[in-house]
Formats: sequence, structure tokens, C-alpha cells
Amino acid sequence: MDRLARSLGDKRDIVDEITAKGASVEFVKEQQTYGRDTEDAIGQLVLNLVSAFAEFERTLIRERQRQRQRIRIANAAGKYKGRTRKLTDDQITEARRLINTGAPKTTVARGLGIYRTTLYRMLAKPLSPGPTDVAASDVAAV
Repeated sequence: MDRLARSLGDKRDIVDEITAKGASVEFVKEQQTYGRDTEDAIGQLVLNLVSAFAEFERTLIRERQRQRQRIRIANAAGKYKGRTRKLTDDQITEARRLINTGAPKTTVARGLGIYRTTLYRMLAKPLSPGPTDVAASDVAAV
């Protein structure tokens, strides 16, 4: 029934046009038949409700498509960068140092204002390369 048309008005027009010519429209899955002599209030309600939901669903699909397109454009322009990291590289380095000295990870996470699972996830990732990252061997050589 919802595949006949995407809008309530179009579906109503199609069914009215067919029934005006003397034929009937039968929707097998919904077990609904519409014709000149078979129109009743409940049948009209079912037709209108299914049509309204199909139109609503189509509108939602279009909105999601537009949103995805906007995100794609923002990605291409370099504007959509996603979520920011909870900890800086310096904070991760400090957390590693504290954990290596024997501090419990729960205490370290609480001190940084993050959940323990977030700390585990951050510790599993390598530090991001950047100008602030200096290896210990570089410091000793200076």
C-alpha cells in the first residue's frame, strides 16, 4: 500500500481516479479493497494513515540524505574533524609515568577527570606525532 505513492494526496488521487472509472483497487497484503461500492470510513482511515506514514518516512529519508551530503561537503573542506581528544599528549605521557611508578590506573584516571576505560583506550594508542614530542635520547644529547 505504501509503494503506490509517496504522498497522501497522490495516493488519494490515484485511488479516486481508478474507482471513478469503475474499477477497484485491492491491496492484498493489507487486505483492503477500494471501489465505488466498497468505500467505508475504516477503509478510508487505513488508507490515509498508511499514506501519511509513508510520506513521513520519505521526508525523514530525505532529511538524512541532506545531512549526509552536508557532512561529506564539510569533510571535503576539512571542517568536519570529529570529536576532540579527552587528553593531550602531555597528559598521556604523565599518566604513563604515574602508572609506571605504581599509581593505580583508577586513581590516575580520576585525577585526569576521565573514566578508567578512557584511560585504557588512550594508553593503547601511540602518541600523535608533533613538534612537542621529544624523545629522551634527544634530551640527553643536548
